[in-house]
Amino acid sequence: MMTLKELRTMVGSVDKEMRVPSVRKLTESRVPVVVKEKLDQKAELTVFANGYVLYRIDNRVTVFPIPECQSYCYEDVSGAGETISSDFFENENWYVRLILEGEDRLKENQRIRQNTREVSYSIVSEDWAVLGTEANRALDHLIEMETIQDILKNMDERQRYAFMRYHIDCATQKEIANELDIPRTTLTDILRKTMKMVREEMGVERVDIEVSFKRNRK
Repeated sequence: MMTLKELRTMVGSVDKEMRVPSVRKLTESRVPVVVKEKLDQKAELTVFANGYVLYRIDNRVTVFPIPECQSYCYEDVSGAGETISSDFFENENWYVRLILEGEDRLKENQRIRQNTREVSYSIVSEDWAVLGTEANRALDHLIEMETIQDILKNMDERQRYAFMRYHIDCATQKEIANELDIPRTTLTDILRKTMKMVREEMGVERVDIEVSFKRNRK
């Protein structure tokens, strides 16, 4: 049995100043895989040599750095909290603490989606016809969804508000500028910077594909 302590010695150090790579960047990189565990038919845990972990359950996926997996705090059914020290996990099977971290992050992603009015992210299918089979398009579609989630989390509060109001609510720049109490030129700069973040994360120099954000309406 390989322990978490042993695993830490097998991966590189993570630069805390760098942003966590998106799912797409990590999966398309040439960073070697140190260890991989298929937990069941839908769940999979992959550790890369650069110190990042990819946790996938069915069509949900998240990326996080191993150094953040230290002590763990949980609440029982009564709401009482208890903390398990990092020392305990260090000598347990390597994936025990990583699974807990992955589960918590997927739950947080779900909470963010719910708090943003169940926004769904999609790529216009015609633009992705060149990708090949329906299965490949579906996988890339899911990766793009997670990339957008990562981008939103990396934006500051004002950037996120402006981005979502403009691309999701279809509000005009004048309306958004008034709501934020900022000049129209400042808002234009914010929207330009957020779109640059999208282009960089998706690895394209030009926005030749249309990213549509549609609100689920009940």
